[in-house]
Amino acid sequence: MTLRPNQVLDQMLESMVVVAWDDVIRAGAPGLVHIKYRFAEDHSIANLQVWASQSGGHWLLVCEYSEAASAARSSNFAFSNGYRSDLLTQYLDFVIEHQSEFARASELHRDSLVQVQVPTEVDKARALKLVHEAQTPNELQEPVILATAR
Repeated sequence: MTLRPNQVLDQMLESMVVVAWDDVIRAGAPGLVHIKYRFAEDHSIANLQVWASQSGGHWLLVCEYSEAASAARSSNFAFSNGYRSDLLTQYLDFVIEHQSEFARASELHRDSLVQVQVPTEVDKARALKLVHEAQTPNELQEPVILATAR
């Protein structure tokens, strides 16, 4: 995993939701996504929830991670309200697995909230780049020199 210096947990969570946006909010529809999380005593993520709103003020739980429940399931995330996303599951599992490598707020026992608005195509491209950079092992980020045929 390769993170930029001071890569912030909130920024990675936002980027992962932006990349999986079409799995959470109907294509072309206005909407908002909230990612709510809380740290445990050991500074690990104790709980993480993804909420979606496609109509003003009506929020639906998309998925939830609970540190206590994750040992009982094959995936760390339980989806709700008919939502399913292999992409979001993959990305959020990655964040949970590598959570200690992200910069984060020092305060424990408080809820943190990341708000994500409808992304533009530029936002989606930036988010995808950030996510892929984080998931690429160091050895794969060496510059590749392509041979040209003469």
